[in-house]
Amino acid sequence: MIRSIRIITGLVLFLFATGHLLNLALGLQSVELMDSWRGFFSAPWTNPVGSLVLLGSMILHASLSLYSLYRRNTLKMSPSDMVQFALGLLILPILIPHVVGIKLATDLIPGYEPSYKSLLHFFWIQNPLEGLRQILVLVVLWIHGAIGILTYFRLQGWWAKLGSIINPLIVIVPVSALLGFVEAGKEVIADNPNYEPFEPEGALAEALSTISSVKWSMIWVYIAIVLIVLVARYMRVRNRPYRALIQFVDGPYVDAEVGPSLLELAIANDVPHASLCRGRGRCGTCRVQIISSAEGLPLPGELELATLQKVNAGPDERLACQLQPCEGLLTVKRLVPPYIDPKDLKSTFRKLQSDQQKEIDSSAGASA
Repeated sequence: MIRSIRIITGLVLFLFATGHLLNLALGLQSVELMDSWRGFFSAPWTNPVGSLVLLGSMILHASLSLYSLYRRNTLKMSPSDMVQFALGLLILPILIPHVVGIKLATDLIPGYEPSYKSLLHFFWIQNPLEGLRQILVLVVLWIHGAIGILTYFRLQGWWAKLGSIINPLIVIVPVSALLGFVEAGKEVIADNPNYEPFEPEGALAEALSTISSVKWSMIWVYIAIVLIVLVARYMRVRNRPYRALIQFVDGPYVDAEVGPSLLELAIANDVPHASLCRGRGRCGTCRVQIISSAEGLPLPGELELATLQKVNAGPDERLACQLQPCEGLLTVKRLVPPYIDPKDLKSTFRKLQSDQQKEIDSSAGASA
């Protein structure tokens, strides 16, 4: 359920970002074209239902990221996981102030009607630093979403056909948006060659002060929550007196604290290990064969059982991303090549099943 919520809320935020980026890309033509299409791209999110879905997705997705941080047994992770995780923690403090700021500006500033012309005027002339923050919002949200989208969809059967179309779009859309933002800014500056930034006064100054105060309050509250989660995680993992000793067949020997999953231990100790879904328990590429174990291993959960059944795993096979080694020596054999390509997934699994059947036939023959 948690996994499904993360995927759904992530897709909502990615669609929100995609619409904004496509709208910005129209700035390559003109600011007028951006504003004429603004209603089309913003319509799904400006109605009461869409606004609720968007805000709920932001809060839920960020909350699940914090929960994931609390549940992590180790903060050592792969580079792609590190990038996505760090960017995920940044989404809420940089995106919600942007959305709330526009809403408050509409309510507090008399006669203010959001438009790209007014926003670009503010970002490029009145407050360029705020314009840089908008670029940061786009970069953070897009990279975080793109990593998640590619991780999830590249496991689907249709990816081999559509991936060649989607992959270029992952680059073309944000680059076009940034170029559109620059071209639109140049147009705004050209239309106001002698404009000087002014110091707001009266009701305008009060409204902008209120907006700034609300934004920073939200950011500081979020930072406090992250610190609390980190402290809570430290309290959870600090007392680990036991050691897990992992012997990888045809690989290294790892001595580590009990707690992290087998895949987390492999990553932390630079042991190459397949995991196309990056430890989400979906792909089955991280499965290992249990050769021997000094202690009884914990039973697989529902997620692990479902994936093992899906890939027709043998009775002595487990998912490294779900298995938490116990105290003592555990000997395992990695079954999938560490650097497997998604397009080779089916053929690799077929070979594993064939090898398993040969072993079963061989054992049956020896018994006879």
